[in-house]
Formats: sequence, C-alpha cells, structure tokens
Amino acid sequence: MLQRRLLEMGGLAEERVRAAVQGLTNRDVGIIDQVLGGDEPVNELHLEIDDRCFKLFALYQPMATDLRAIVSA
Repeated sequence: MLQRRLLEMGGLAEERVRAAVQGLTNRDVGIIDQVLGGDEPVNELHLEIDDRCFKLFALYQPMATDLRAIVSA
C-alpha cells in the first residue's frame, strides 16, 4: 500500500512538472497559475505517506529491507 501511494505521488509530481514546462514554453499564464495553485493533492499524499511510515515504525518494527524502503519513503 505504501509503495502504491508513493507511485501515485510520483505520478502527480511528474504531471505537475510536465504542465509547468508546457506553461513556460508556451508562455501560457493559465497553465502556470494552475501549477502554482494545485499542489494540494501532492501535499496531502506527502502527509499521508509520512503518517503511514511512522505507523509502520511504531507498530511493526521493520527489518533491513523493509526499513530501508520506509526510510527512503
């Protein structure tokens, strides 16, 4: 579940970068405004992922491989 949410957040961030580049290359103020004002979904996922990582630490005492994945998340 954690990995799926990380991939989702990465996809959203990738879309944001793509839109930002498009807005800059096309000098489209509308797209740039959308990019600047649309960080909320990425921020919400960031907070959710942080919360999940802390719960995994507290409840499951992860070992080596799992621990590295959680810390990198």
